[in-house]
Order: sequence, then structure tokens, then C-alpha cells
Amino acid sequence: MLDRHYEGGYIYRELILVEAKPDPKTESGWRMSYGYQSKTPNAAPQPIETTNLSDGDGIQFEIEVLQEKRPGIRAMLRLEVRPWL
Repeated sequence: MLDRHYEGGYIYRELILVEAKPDPKTESGWRMSYGYQSKTPNAAPQPIETTNLSDGDGIQFEIEVLQEKRPGIRAMLRLEVRPWL
């Protein structure tokens, strides 16, 4: 038997919605927001703070991933957004 193994179960199962809207007033040119489907269905009300990538070719941001029920998880989902060439 494997220690800390959860056969056939999910550690984290949640739909995270992310919206990007053009906004020339921001440094990146985009206003980003997110929401969790289980808390704000079909909506992304939480603003996301973005930072420029080190190569200057896009932006990055993080969203908390938290499941307190066992087996549980606590993490940060890090996303990078770059132009599609």
C-alpha cells in the first residue's frame, strides 16, 4: 500500500475562470480578473495583479489554489500570457 495515496479521488477539482479585457490605462494594456465557478458562477470578479515577464514579451500572474478538505492542496497557479505569433 502506498503512503498518502488516494485511489480514484481528486485532490482539487475546480473550474477557474480568467477574463482579459483590453485596457490602455494599464502598463500591460490588459485588465485581468478571475473567479471560481463554485463561488461566482460564470463570473470573474476578482482583479488580478499582473507583472511583466523578464523578457518583456508578455505578462504573468498567480491565482491561489486551495482545497482544505483531506487530502487537500495549497498552491499557486502561475500563468504566463504572451502574444501569439
